[in-house]
Amino acid sequence: MRAGSLLRTAANTANTATAAATTKMHRLNFQPYTLIARETLAGGSDDAPVRRLTFALPPGTSLGYNLGLGMRLKVAMPPGTGAKSYRGDKPRSYSPTSDPARLGSFDLTVKVYPEGTCSKYLDGLRVGETAMMGGPLPPPDRIFYNPGTHIGLLVLGIGITEGLWVAKSELARPSVQAVKLLHACRTTDDVVFAKEVAELLQQYPTRFSVRYIFSRQDPATLPAGALTGRMNPDLLAAEFASFFETTGMPTRTSAALKPLPGTRFLCVGTKAQKHDLFDLLAPLGVTRAANELLPSGPGGPGGD
Repeated sequence: MRAGSLLRTAANTANTATAAATTKMHRLNFQPYTLIARETLAGGSDDAPVRRLTFALPPGTSLGYNLGLGMRLKVAMPPGTGAKSYRGDKPRSYSPTSDPARLGSFDLTVKVYPEGTCSKYLDGLRVGETAMMGGPLPPPDRIFYNPGTHIGLLVLGIGITEGLWVAKSELARPSVQAVKLLHACRTTDDVVFAKEVAELLQQYPTRFSVRYIFSRQDPATLPAGALTGRMNPDLLAAEFASFFETTGMPTRTSAALKPLPGTRFLCVGTKAQKHDLFDLLAPLGVTRAANELLPSGPGGPGGD
């Protein structure tokens, strides 16, 4: 049995509390949701802007997702417009970004990729038009949660849409001693939700920390405290040093470090990127079986 399997009940309880006022998006039964507002949050590098799209819910209802456990929804594109699977056009996954208790509407934050399919489809919607969506996924009875005391969040780009809510959820748990967010972007033009991250830093100054790392930022305009380059084992060992104990070995990689018993990581990106990030953690003694925060959670924010 996975380490977090007994936490399924907790996931169900968290959703039951608001069940009377939530909208039920059946995960196989897509329903139309009307776009009521749109806003550009960032210009984005490489002509990939970030939009906040607001969709209506029935009056007096909320989305009710437990975003701290990685719940997301799927967007179905019109026939013939999306990527194919053996079942036909393949829906895309997105993590809602508004407070799940908000009544009457919910937000999706979408990075519009030049070669994207679903992101361009959503970006092309006009206010008053509808998109077909279903969820939540994973369903509450299939969520595995592996609790810990030291939570590391490795977030790539627009994956902050999921990482931010997981950070909020973990910081709200008294048993969690430290949450660290390492957010990797190409340039500062790709950063969104910086205000919300700063508010968490103010609210939890001793338990929450953040580091931005930019792969294409001009060093002359690098924000204070930010790093340049890409994630690698040595960088991760340095940034998450308090999450490990040393074994007495002379180097910082391989057997030199051992995760504390409560060390957990969430890696957010595409499925391939998530796999690559855990590969970077492997030389530090981190394994997905023991140290993944959401073992059956989503591979990332989804969409393209």
